[in-house]
Amino acid sequence: MLDRAVRELERANELTGGDPVISEHMGDVYLSLGLRERALEKYDEALTLEPRETEQPELRQKREQLRRELGRP
Repeated sequence: MLDRAVRELERANELTGGDPVISEHMGDVYLSLGLRERALEKYDEALTLEPRETEQPELRQKREQLRRELGRP
């Protein structure tokens, strides 16, 4: 089921040309799959795409927590 979610989110990302909410959700799915480095990449990507704070209130917190877990500054 999570593999399908990745495929659908990748397709949505292509169709939108990049969306911070989609990137965050992709990060969440990768994290659920245990792909922590890939999840961090997607969280970073979401932050570069001008996230919408009202729709993504936990994005920065998720990114920082994962960075700490991975030993990143």
